[in-house]
Amino acid sequence: MAALEALACEVPVIATDVGGLPEVVREAENGFLLPVGDVEGMAAAAMKLLEDDSMRRQFGKAGRRWAVERFDEASVVRQYRRIYRQVLED
Repeated sequence: MAALEALACEVPVIATDVGGLPEVVREAENGFLLPVGDVEGMAAAAMKLLEDDSMRRQFGKAGRRWAVERFDEASVVRQYRRIYRQVLED
């Protein structure tokens, strides 16, 4: 949830590519996904964002758009309803 909240606030995310994070973070679009333990890669990604104002703003706007379009309340409720219907039909 923290990654999604950051994106909704136009903050690019640097995260590991595990769990639900790849669903939220779009590589080189709204943040960076790196393997677990890749401390050097994460540091390099952070430096890239800190040094490039344009990229940081672009990632921030893309993250906000992604969060609002994909995870807004109406969209999430539709997804839950679809899942419930599938479960009930089986």
